[in-house]
Amino acid sequence: MELYCTLSAEDEWPVSSVPLRSGHTIYIIYRNFVDGWGVDYLIHQLAWTEAETLAVIDGLSWGPAWPGRNCCPLPSSR
Repeated sequence: MELYCTLSAEDEWPVSSVPLRSGHTIYIIYRNFVDGWGVDYLIHQLAWTEAETLAVIDGLSWGPAWPGRNCCPLPSSR
């Protein structure tokens, strides 16, 4: 529960970084807008002037290949 509270805090945008052997760094940024949260995946290298976007996941998406409604269907109510 503590991890969820940290990642969903409205007053902060938690960032995780993953350094790669190539000298690049991948940044994972949790955007905590009240009505529009999401996760940004960026890649950066010191020689670059700015980071490049690798992927963006907004709202309730489970990724480009597995939307939640297809991955985990809910039982129909009768």
